[in-house]
Amino acid sequence: MLTVREAAERAAVSESLIYAWCADGTLPHMRLGRKGKRGTIRIRVEDLDGMMAAFKVSGPSASAPASSGSPALPFSELNSQRLAKAWRRG
Repeated sequence: MLTVREAAERAAVSESLIYAWCADGTLPHMRLGRKGKRGTIRIRVEDLDGMMAAFKVSGPSASAPASSGSPALPFSELNSQRLAKAWRRG
C-alpha cells in the first residue's frame, strides 16, 4: 500500500493530483481510520499502475489535427485587419 506522497512520486505527479484522482474516483483507494474521521488514504500499487497504464497513448491522437505533410505557412497568412480588431478588443 502506498501513501499519497509515495503514489505521487511513483506516478511522477503532484500530491494534489493524486488527491484529485481519488476525489473524482479515477484512482481506486482506501481510507483507513476511525469512523467519522477523514482517515488516511492508501493506494494499492496495482491500482496506481493500472490507472497509469490506462492513460497510455499510442499512435497518433484522435484529437490531433491531421497533417497535410506540407510545412506550415509563415505569418503572412494572417489577416492583419482581423488581428488588429481582435487586439483592440482585448
